[in-house]
Amino acid sequence: MKITLPAEPVDGYEIRWFSVEGPYTRICENRLLYHVSRTWEEVYPNNGRGADFRDEWQIFERGHFTGRLEGWETPDLNPYWPQQFERGYATRAGAVVEARRLVEARIVSLLSEAAELNTRLNFGDLA
Repeated sequence: MKITLPAEPVDGYEIRWFSVEGPYTRICENRLLYHVSRTWEEVYPNNGRGADFRDEWQIFERGHFTGRLEGWETPDLNPYWPQQFERGYATRAGAVVEARRLVEARIVSLLSEAAELNTRLNFGDLA
């Protein structure tokens, strides 16, 4: 997945992608949400106090607010983010296809390993 930011900052601009992660092949929704200038209370009216957002992206991983990035161009300039987008999928359906491919490959690998162990057990070749 490739992203291209508009030339000028856009308040409320969102980048959303899905990733396939971990040994259990979990599909995760991730997003970045940009704020030109908003108070914490505007963003979270019922959630106590926090630092206001000024030229910042909110980072959401697996649906949870996990951090901030300063500056509109940050997703393009920081090498971490393009890597995330390249490994990501624009839709959940795309991530499901990849997750299925990974699970099927893992099944084949485990079946092969089981067959090898079975052969060793039957012939007493447990080196």
